[in-house]
Amino acid sequence: MKKLLIILIIFISQFLIADLDIDIPFEPDQTGQAYSDSGNYIFEFDNFYVTNLGVTDIFSIDFVPDALPENWFVVFCYGGQCRLVGNGFAGPWDQEMISDSTMDFHSSIHVVDTAGSFNFVVSFNAPTLSETVNLNFSFATADAAESSEHTILPAIYSLQNYPNPFNPATTISYDYSNLNVKETADAEIVIYNTKGQRIRNFVCNQNSGRSSIYWNGTDNFNNKVSSGIYFYNLIINNQIVVSKKMNLIK
Repeated sequence: MKKLLIILIIFISQFLIADLDIDIPFEPDQTGQAYSDSGNYIFEFDNFYVTNLGVTDIFSIDFVPDALPENWFVVFCYGGQCRLVGNGFAGPWDQEMISDSTMDFHSSIHVVDTAGSFNFVVSFNAPTLSETVNLNFSFATADAAESSEHTILPAIYSLQNYPNPFNPATTISYDYSNLNVKETADAEIVIYNTKGQRIRNFVCNQNSGRSSIYWNGTDNFNNKVSSGIYFYNLIINNQIVVSKKMNLIK
């Protein structure tokens, strides 16, 4: 009887554990454009997929960057939600993963001010998981991958907002006056939310390349946006040359 009970407990326990199936359909070590050629840019990792083959549970998910270059930041998205991580924006966070369901994950690396590289780990843990699942990735700009000395371009762009954090409005100042006018035929300030959705855009002053715009926290349809992190980019000829973040507090 006791032996039968032990077998029954073992049999039942098999259905009370979490078991993750990981599908990463790309090389985990990625290389982007050379910063010396492109300036600031955003590198998008492809999606990877995690399926919970076990019981429904609350998972602790963490994105841990190692030596993320200063001023770089990462937007990590999962299941339709996005978070700003690294350099002061820390996990982990809790997420319910339903039995036999699959969640997709991806990250956007915002390369700012310098060439560079870093490693990062995405980890999953839960009470019903036998051990923490760690997924290892890395990213490097092409020039950082080829050389130990990172190339830094001259500071020919300037972008900042004040106040930051702000409520209800902020002033965004920009300066690209050192560029040739012919090279700046199309320049604008574009504001995105953490989901990568375009919220508001402003055409820059083409005459001087130096000015400021006033943003009152509304989108292009004059609707008030919610509080949170927003990214504002100086885009010249359809290329992001400077990307910064700001925080709207209500």
